[in-house]
Amino acid sequence: MTDLRLNLLMPRLRQLRPGFIALIVPHGSVDNHSGMLFSDIAVRLGMRFERQIIGADEVSGHGYVAVRRISVIDSRFEGYAVVPLDRVGDASDAAAFLRRQIEDVLNPSPQTLVVYNPRGGFFRRAMIGFTASSIDADGCDEDMAADDFSYDNLECNVCSPMPSPYMEPESEESDDCLDNEKKIWVDRLTSLVLQYVSHFHESPPMHVLEREIRGKLMLGADGLSDIHVSNDMRIYLPGFNEMELLMTPLARTVYLLFLCYPDGIVLKNISDYTYLLGEIYSMVKPGCDERLACQSIAELVDPMGESLQQKLSLTRRAVRRQILDPDMAKRYMISGTRGGVYGIGVDASMIKLPDALTRLR
Repeated sequence: MTDLRLNLLMPRLRQLRPGFIALIVPHGSVDNHSGMLFSDIAVRLGMRFERQIIGADEVSGHGYVAVRRISVIDSRFEGYAVVPLDRVGDASDAAAFLRRQIEDVLNPSPQTLVVYNPRGGFFRRAMIGFTASSIDADGCDEDMAADDFSYDNLECNVCSPMPSPYMEPESEESDDCLDNEKKIWVDRLTSLVLQYVSHFHESPPMHVLEREIRGKLMLGADGLSDIHVSNDMRIYLPGFNEMELLMTPLARTVYLLFLCYPDGIVLKNISDYTYLLGEIYSMVKPGCDERLACQSIAELVDPMGESLQQKLSLTRRAVRRQILDPDMAKRYMISGTRGGVYGIGVDASMIKLPDALTRLR
């Protein structure tokens, strides 16, 4: 399909409403081959989408099957998935392509148009007209991106044959549990969105979704939320439905240290905060073994070790796990530039700490 044809197809695609699967054919005339293939794809799609025939004089060949894609993160998003029937050799493969595009309501491909191409199992993507804001790593430095790749994999390697005796025994299990909990909520949310779209042929109102997942996930917001720390060192975002940022004990200790210093901390000077980290950790995990706690803090401030970078990576994962809007999530992450100051991107006036922490500063 040439760029010219794609441009010609866009006015027809904009006739599509959410919850419909359309067959776009020359002059609105459906031949036997196109009709049977369209019906087969629609059945295999496995969704209760209504069928629609759209006539287009500029279309040649057997036509196209198309659906409108939606995003619950960005209300301005405009996206379509298109299957040229001339390329279809396997209706089930074409239906699977459309289903993947429809179900990805939380992080859809930013391209306006995503086109099916079965060759080699890859999809050809083209950008036309309005393009939604891409979700990328802008604003994160190279060091930060590298941390997320290497240290996250390292921390989740639960099959390590020789775990450190000083590793928090619940850290890996807790992190896996949190990921599983997020998946349950995301699957539930996706199902809810698709049911709504199939029934009402429009994107669901944001406030309905927020109410459904109150305190679990945050899709988007008009403004930032304060960060409140409770007396038992739990971290809440009251402006986002009282959502709690769930972290493992050492990762939470690191995050709390940065909350105590909103102007930021130079990572190479982290050993200057050894005493404070120990005090915070004892409040995060009261009754912990003192010897193991001291060893964990020593590893955390070791400039030659990897523990600090691991925990910074875990704090970022904890934020991304529950704040699904990527731009909003960045404001709550610990980030910075290599060799410079790292900090959390909210104003100091938005951080509310208990007396036990304010006395430490």
